Amino acid sequence: FTGVAGEGGDAKELFKKIVDRNSKALVVVFSQAEKLFRKLSEVGDKFEKWVALGSLDDIGAFVEENLKEVEDWENNLRLLKTRARDVDKLESEEKVDCITVDTRGVKSAAEEQLRELDKALGRTLRNSGNADVETLHEFVKQSLEALSVMPQSVDEIAAATEKWRTVTEQLMSTKDLKMRMEDKGRLLKLHTGQTLDGLQELNKDWDDLELRMTAHTKNVEEQKERIRALIAKGVKDYQEQLKKFASVWKGEKPDGAGLSNRQSAEEAMERLRDLEEQYEAVKMQGDRLVKDCAQFGIPEPRFSELEDLEEDVGKTVAAWKLYSEYATALAVLTGEKWLVFLERIWDMDDFLAGWAASLKGREVDAVVRFLHGEIERLKTNWPFLKLVKGDSFTGEHWAHFYALLELKPGMKLAELTLQVMLDKSDLVVKKIDKIKDLQAKAVAELTMKEALDEIDDWGIRAEFKCIEHQDASGRKIALIKEWKEVQTAVGDHQSVLQAMRDSPCFEKFRSATEDWDAKLSVLAMGLNDLNAVQ
Repeated sequence: FTGVAGEGGDAKELFKKIVDRNSKALVVVFSQAEKLFRKLSEVGDKFEKWVALGSLDDIGAFVEENLKEVEDWENNLRLLKTRARDVDKLESEEKVDCITVDTRGVKSAAEEQLRELDKALGRTLRNSGNADVETLHEFVKQSLEALSVMPQSVDEIAAATEKWRTVTEQLMSTKDLKMRMEDKGRLLKLHTGQTLDGLQELNKDWDDLELRMTAHTKNVEEQKERIRALIAKGVKDYQEQLKKFASVWKGEKPDGAGLSNRQSAEEAMERLRDLEEQYEAVKMQGDRLVKDCAQFGIPEPRFSELEDLEEDVGKTVAAWKLYSEYATALAVLTGEKWLVFLERIWDMDDFLAGWAASLKGREVDAVVRFLHGEIERLKTNWPFLKLVKGDSFTGEHWAHFYALLELKPGMKLAELTLQVMLDKSDLVVKKIDKIKDLQAKAVAELTMKEALDEIDDWGIRAEFKCIEHQDASGRKIALIKEWKEVQTAVGDHQSVLQAMRDSPCFEKFRSATEDWDAKLSVLAMGLNDLNAVQ
């Protein structure tokens, strides 16, 4: 059989002829085919919505993210039942012209997805309800702890009342949460037959909280009556305490009687600070009693002695504040080392002049009188302090100086500050002649030491300047030249040594002086003899 093309025929040409001869019929065929495939596509679209949940990666997470209120679960569970019934009604096959489409697979997938959604709704509803139960448990626990404290004082009653008010405010909003939790529990039991965890215990604690809230007001009122009696007793005790402190204040408050120097003023300031702290504590206690009386409907007590104290304490503290300002300003200078401060000694003159001017026109009280006297004393003593230089002092001189000013032995120069000198200024004035003698002695000893050091240095460095000479026999002989310079230097040094003998400090340098005197005498004789020979 050679085929429809025949012997030696071309199959391509045959099919081409078929198409050409039947073109009109083929157009109808293709048009009908397109209609058929369109109908088949519509069948796919029809079933696509039934398996839309399959596009989600995690149905449970999607449900948990989007469902918050109990109405959300109710609506979805109601819709789920409707959808389940609608899926049951779906046909197992669809007839499309000459083609039969089997829909059992998509129907089965839709049913499986609805079952997954049902599980997710039940699980998330239970989790949400349990989270609400936990939140309510924590609120009830904290509230019961807050209300379980029985107040024993005014402050505790105020704190308990504030806690009660806070719990009351929170209870209103928490009741809404409890109602939503109960709705979730009922829906969960209806849908799955399960109950929320810890619900029975929560209901028991909730009832206990409501009873406590009701009884709190009555308990607080009972406590208030007891506290009122305590406040009345506290007022009486406080009045006695106030009288005692007033006596202490009048007896110990600083006045001008004991003020004589800086130390006594510092002690008075320290005593005033202590008394002021005691007064503040007493005043705070009185203020608290007045506040407690107002809170509990007790007539406000009047503490007349406290009013008098307030005026006297305020006036005294204000007066001593001036001394505090003076001491603070002075401390900026007095911490400086004495030998360093001597380089800017005019700062003290400016300080004293400035404070003397600031005291003019002030109301005269004990502090002003003391400051005026202190400034005048320092202004009188300061010119004498300026004379204490100590620039030539050695350790021995400083030890003598410390003894004159009755300072501790072995005191370091770093500890000798302007404050120390000011404190000892009266002694400086009293012993200024001895201090001058000490400084003169230090200068003299320094001068003598420098002179001996110069002679020692000359003795090490001095050399004869010689020239070479040939005698009659032809021998080479070294001859000394510039005799005058050498002999003059020796004579000068001998004169210095002779002058040192007349100094009152000679004994300290006697040994070295006599040693050099003997050496220079021998040297002078030798030079004269050598000069004669030469």
